[in-house]
Amino acid sequence: MRVLIVEDEVISSMYLEDRLRFWGHEVAGLAATGEEAIECAAQNNPDIILMDISLAGKINGIEAYSEIRKKWPIPVIFMTGYDTVQFRSQAEALQPSAYMIKPLNLAELKRIIDLMSAGAG
Repeated sequence: MRVLIVEDEVISSMYLEDRLRFWGHEVAGLAATGEEAIECAAQNNPDIILMDISLAGKINGIEAYSEIRKKWPIPVIFMTGYDTVQFRSQAEALQPSAYMIKPLNLAELKRIIDLMSAGAG
């Protein structure tokens, strides 16, 4: 499974990259802003996007994914450290594969990605 990681905290991004590779997945790119996420999705053709909702830059993860899904049918796992009713309702309107609260439960993340990978194959 090729995973695009969209996370503006460098340590978190590097840790997720390490875990995904350890689990046998390919990292299709790293992005720290919504704008970079859209560009990486266009260039790298990921199978799934692991998208933080609160990002540096002009647009957040929800807005970035909204733009991405208009062009490409790439599933998303949203992650956030700020679980608000507004974020959750906006995210759920985009029908994510999962919505995870930080700190992430890595066993749950692995289970979700493995299920998605099995469904893709």
